[in-house]
Amino acid sequence: MLIAMLHNVLRSEIHGYESGFDRVTTYQAAVGVDELLERTRTSAINILKSMFGTAETDAERLIIIQAMTAATKIADAGEGSKDLKLLVLRDSLTVVQFYTEIASELSYKLQQDLEHDLLWLYRRSSPPVAGAASDNDLAAAQEELRDAILEYSDRVNSDDSFEIYKVLVGYKSVFAPAWEDPNFEYGGQGDYRKRRVEDLVAEVNPDNAAQWLDMLRRCAAAGFEDLAPSFEQFLGRLGVARPEIVYGYLHQLDERLADFLPAMLVGLDGGQCHDAVQALLRQWLSDGRYVRQISLYLQSDKTLDGALLDQALQVAIGRDDSLAVLNLVGVAASRHDEVAGGLVDRLFLPALAFLAKKNDTHWVKVYGLRLSLNQSSLIKALSAEQAGVVLASLVQHPRIDDYEVEEVLAAIATKWPDKVIDFFGKRMRLAPSDRPDGYADMPIKLHRLSDLLSKNPPELVSTVRGWYGEAEGAFAFSCVWLLKAVFPQFSPEFEQALSALVQTGSATDLQFVVRILSTYRGEAFLHSLCKQVVEAIEPNDQLLSEIESALTSTGIVRGEFGLVEAYEEKKKEMDAWLTDPRQRISDFAKRHIRRLEQRAAAERRRSEESFELRRREFGEDVAGEKDDVD
Repeated sequence: MLIAMLHNVLRSEIHGYESGFDRVTTYQAAVGVDELLERTRTSAINILKSMFGTAETDAERLIIIQAMTAATKIADAGEGSKDLKLLVLRDSLTVVQFYTEIASELSYKLQQDLEHDLLWLYRRSSPPVAGAASDNDLAAAQEELRDAILEYSDRVNSDDSFEIYKVLVGYKSVFAPAWEDPNFEYGGQGDYRKRRVEDLVAEVNPDNAAQWLDMLRRCAAAGFEDLAPSFEQFLGRLGVARPEIVYGYLHQLDERLADFLPAMLVGLDGGQCHDAVQALLRQWLSDGRYVRQISLYLQSDKTLDGALLDQALQVAIGRDDSLAVLNLVGVAASRHDEVAGGLVDRLFLPALAFLAKKNDTHWVKVYGLRLSLNQSSLIKALSAEQAGVVLASLVQHPRIDDYEVEEVLAAIATKWPDKVIDFFGKRMRLAPSDRPDGYADMPIKLHRLSDLLSKNPPELVSTVRGWYGEAEGAFAFSCVWLLKAVFPQFSPEFEQALSALVQTGSATDLQFVVRILSTYRGEAFLHSLCKQVVEAIEPNDQLLSEIESALTSTGIVRGEFGLVEAYEEKKKEMDAWLTDPRQRISDFAKRHIRRLEQRAAAERRRSEESFELRRREFGEDVAGEKDDVD
């Protein structure tokens, strides 16, 4: 809490707001400078310096640094006065000099983050361009600050290992060209890193291999979230250039460096140590070591030894390692046609069977697109029976609205749409106790799948009608959402299929049709079918109220009187009903129009009352002037 307070003290702007009955106005302004403000900011910086000296972790130090950074930022609300600019420049200099003093005590990660932040402060502190209005005091303060920032950069980069760390680790790395080229990060940094990786690979030799192993361990300790792709690129290139050194590293892995074993193996793949590496992998699997890393490496192993793949799957399942099995699903997704006989029965289905026992459907989010969109798609190679197994494994997946899931279903529906339709029926029947949190059995919206499932509307309507008849309560209602997702607009064939149920169906058939209509937003294309239902039922049937609700539904409205306008528009849409020669329809229209008028009037009164109450609460008239209200 103290750090947050000091952070606010060091801000160079103030914020406020004013509320009215129909608006909220925010204000932002630069602070005024006086002696008290200067002393307060100096005290805040000194307190943060003291706290930094007692901080024990990088996380604690980073919070303090973020608070101190507030002292280096000029107000966003305009440029502020000259006095404020000079104050911020002076405090920025104090902060930068402090960073320089403690630089050698900081971790590479904090040194790197600070250099990144100081680069942007350096650029913001550039003096005015030649010929522009300038101030000697400001220009001198800016130049002093820029010199101090460069001194910090020189201090941390005097350590050659830090420069190596920046090449291999982090997305905030600052390289020498960035100080002169403001566009370097957007154009040249990637190529610069690639060149430096090649330079660093050339520096590794048997004499310094041990020192480089220490460096790699230090980089790996940064973790995946901070590592740039160049770290894995370096490991791969080193395996190609110095396979004997990297092979030696394989016997000296610590826990963090072992996470990057796949990149090391890729570099060694096919090289002079290939046979020795393959033997080591088999030994590791026999010992139950590095199973996840090996399973991930197999996604790019050039030779893809089928026996090694079988062993990896057996060990992963035996060790109950879901992540390793998930990695092997990735192997099947990418490379099933590279092994004699394919990987459907050999790898993919056994892996899915293992994951299904754990109710784990995560594979479809990770590898769904690769499975369904690859030119050599494994999904497209499935037999009807195998496709059924895949669909069965997804019955407990929480939602079908996920893009990756729908792509897998669409790939199967291309050959077997009936199986995908049946899959939705199984989801509807899934017992509540077997449903994971956030489970939605039917999709609200579909994309590619709707075209594939809508080719035979009568059959689909008949199938869903069967589900509706066997389900109870909310589950009965949920199944109609599949039809809404497949037919977001009424096609003539879909409307005809529903019309047939209205004309010849039972009371339950009519209820089923009305429940489908209620999933839409009262669009005009519903009117024809609604008329048929009104004509088919008795004037006192409770379904009439559901028809009214379906026709009244508006979806999202905007504005103070948006709902009023929506009701008035719906009233106009009902005018054509009044001239219908069928008595039941014209009578229904008269009742419905009266209710729409009542709803519109009530909503208008509510909106006007709400408007007036807010106006009185804030004591303002419509022009925004204050009333004489006590």
